[in-house]
Formats: sequence, C-alpha cells, structure tokens
Amino acid sequence: MKNDGNNRNIQVLELEQVLLNIEKYKWEYSVFLPEHKEWGLKTKCCLCNLNDLEDNELPEYVILNDFIEVLSIAELQDIVLNLKEQINNPCLEEIYKAFIYYYKNDSFIVI
Repeated sequence: MKNDGNNRNIQVLELEQVLLNIEKYKWEYSVFLPEHKEWGLKTKCCLCNLNDLEDNELPEYVILNDFIEVLSIAELQDIVLNLKEQINNPCLEEIYKAFIYYYKNDSFIVI
C-alpha cells in the first residue's frame, strides 16, 4: 500500500499483476488507469477503495497522473470467472482481451 499524502491508502502496480492475481484483491476496490494513454499489460494502474474517500475527493496520485476509474475489482473478478467458464486456464493475453472487451462493450466476451 502507498500513502498518497492525503492519508488514503492506494496500491500502484502493473495491470498484469492485477489481472493475474485478481482473486487476492478486495472486491470493493476500484481500478484506475491513465485516461490519455493506451493501456497494456505493463501499464501502471491504481487500486483504491472509493468508500474510504472523504468528500468524494480522489487520491492525489490519481489526480496527478490523470487516471480515471475503469472498473471495480468485483467486475474484474466476474470477467475472469466468466472467461474461465469458457476456457480452461486462460492465459494472461486472453484475460486482458476479455477485460478490454468488457470495458468497451459493457458485456462479457464470448469465445
């Protein structure tokens, strides 16, 4: 965890780490990614619990890095679960593709 100066704990890590270990993260956290950069597996993302925010103020790290809220961990867990129901042991690239598909279409990918 990282303290961003506003006494709010956040986690900053690569997107691939989140996707590979999605079951380890708390469902109430949200994933933030850069708004004006192309995303990839090595893209830095930020995890934070929006319920912990005072006055709906985003963490300083999110603001300074021009991040946007993308999806909740619960949604990502559902994406991975849905994919695993369709494919035995999906690879990281398949998980990433399912994530991007869900983000763009607001629906699960069908393999």
